Amino acid sequence: MWSELVKQNYQTGKKRSRREQKEWAGDNRRMDRHATERIMRMKLCKDCANRGKKNNCKLYTSLSNYAEKCKDFKPVEKSNKKEMIERDKEVIYIAELDADVDDVIAAEYLYRKGVLKEVVCDPKPRTEEGRERKKQLEEIGVKVSNKIPPIAKYVFVGGALTELAGYLINHKIEYLVMNGGFVGCNIVQNPLEKFKGKQSVRTFNFNCDVKETDFVLRSRNVRNIILVGKNVCHDEINTLNGIWSEERELLEKYHSKPDKRQHDMLACREGLILLGLLDQKSYLKYAEVRPYNTGLKGNMTEWGSTVGKSPYKNVLAAIDWSDTLLKRED
Repeated sequence: MWSELVKQNYQTGKKRSRREQKEWAGDNRRMDRHATERIMRMKLCKDCANRGKKNNCKLYTSLSNYAEKCKDFKPVEKSNKKEMIERDKEVIYIAELDADVDDVIAAEYLYRKGVLKEVVCDPKPRTEEGRERKKQLEEIGVKVSNKIPPIAKYVFVGGALTELAGYLINHKIEYLVMNGGFVGCNIVQNPLEKFKGKQSVRTFNFNCDVKETDFVLRSRNVRNIILVGKNVCHDEINTLNGIWSEERELLEKYHSKPDKRQHDMLACREGLILLGLLDQKSYLKYAEVRPYNTGLKGNMTEWGSTVGKSPYKNVLAAIDWSDTLLKRED
């Protein structure tokens, strides 16, 4: 009724007399008061309110919040439960399946955590080993494809950035979490022995397709980037004998050696924690830096990080292991 009065007033364009204005304002006050009283009289349990119910239900909030005791409560059917579970799966994992079994382990890790939407192969498996690893994932119920789906909120990468670069031309993502990049001795105070004195090195995933890596690191269609690079991944603590004892069954399933570095699984674990999808403590320390390279030279391109100028956007990069973990001697 109130909206109709407003509509009438604007349509006629007539000036109201002072008496008409008072009557109109009084009507509005009465209507507002009646609407408020009507809302206050409504009694809903939290479950009915959350489901958008507008009328009174049989269970009042002041008495109990248990939906099962409310006559208006209807349990979610199994099909709907499945849809709700699927909505919780927000992670797209881009995998390189030919090189080694690391990406398969990381993909199953995400699958077991209940967050994996699907695996996207980039590049497509070309070897017999790669096709067999794809089959292994499909056998446990993982969807494997070659294209990123139309909606991708969180993209985790253990492979190339070719497919993602094409996707970002017309789409946006909230987070890119990647095993890649490098933070050198210009920033890291306690580097691994093999990286002492080095500010840039070659990194496998970045160099799978350097032109597309260059594009992605500049893209405005990526809101946030998290990098877990070889400056932390190559530590001996990143093994079954180190931090991964709780994942022994998963690693032994794929015959991963006890001293094998779990590059991709570490990036996935850290990404889930930083995104609030896994309630555990982070193993790593981070800093805001900008990636850079010494010139695009195909798979020989060397990458580093700086806190100064760079053509690339700011990223959150792992720089070292947490103080709570075993520290290396200087």
